[in-house]
Amino acid sequence: MINHEPAIPGIILKGVGGFYTVLADQKIHTCKSRGIFRKMGIIPLPGDKVEIQQGRNGSSEGSIVSILERKNCLSRPAVANVDRVALVLCPGEPPWDLLYTDRILASALSRGIEALLIINKVDLDQDKACESLKDIYARAGFTVFMHGHSGGEHFFDPCRQEWEMLLKDRTTTLAGQSGAGKSSLLNLLVSGLRMETGVLSMRSGRGRHTTRHAELIPLSAGGFIVDTPGFSQLDTEDMKAQDLGSCYPEIRALAGSCRFYGCLHETEPECIVKQAVESGWFERGRYERYLTQLDDIKERTRNAGYRK
Repeated sequence: MINHEPAIPGIILKGVGGFYTVLADQKIHTCKSRGIFRKMGIIPLPGDKVEIQQGRNGSSEGSIVSILERKNCLSRPAVANVDRVALVLCPGEPPWDLLYTDRILASALSRGIEALLIINKVDLDQDKACESLKDIYARAGFTVFMHGHSGGEHFFDPCRQEWEMLLKDRTTTLAGQSGAGKSSLLNLLVSGLRMETGVLSMRSGRGRHTTRHAELIPLSAGGFIVDTPGFSQLDTEDMKAQDLGSCYPEIRALAGSCRFYGCLHETEPECIVKQAVESGWFERGRYERYLTQLDDIKERTRNAGYRK
């Protein structure tokens, strides 16, 4: 029997086992997708803006009848239409991995996604490394927030309004090594939410994954925050060597002044970016991690050529 209910716009919050939780018309609907999407090779993702057809008589069950065009799409984690990546770091165990950090930031910027950093558990920092890290990334042009840990919710209250304005009407994905405190931050950011928090494995020194699927969590002030399972990386397989520099704000600011067009800021003589490193304007560690990523992209390009 044909369903004559009109289609209404919504957004997918999560998908589990072929069923999708969709927020539409200020209500939660459980939907299945039409077989045509499978034939077209399209998999609905959290963050997708969709049109759904409700079940008869206003039932909360329905079907996804169309998926609107995506402005971006990530595969690791599988989520669509992300406005911002908020990368969570913390001192101690597991130790922060700055190459991982720079990969995430560069990958986000390559997709036109805003990136910022949250340095969590700063009250556990015995060596004052957090302030140094904040200075490096703030000078690079990133917004950096500092957040304590043991103070709990009341420690967070002074900056809650600032956070609500930052997150309002945007879709923000939390990223970071397992154990950095993403779930704890979610509990503070979203009133009434109680995400399961993990503990460190004594054997590996790594955090245990506590999130099992990507999920958009609606915020009371508007917008969504995305909790992701084991967010380890963003794909960079489509990035070319000449594009990497534009994903480093320090390099992007100087690249137009380089002597050579298409300078990779690696071995070229009189490169203004390398001069900025020597002068201390461009932090040396960030530059060395840029070179590591550049080598990785070149190696991947060579391997792809061999396979053809």
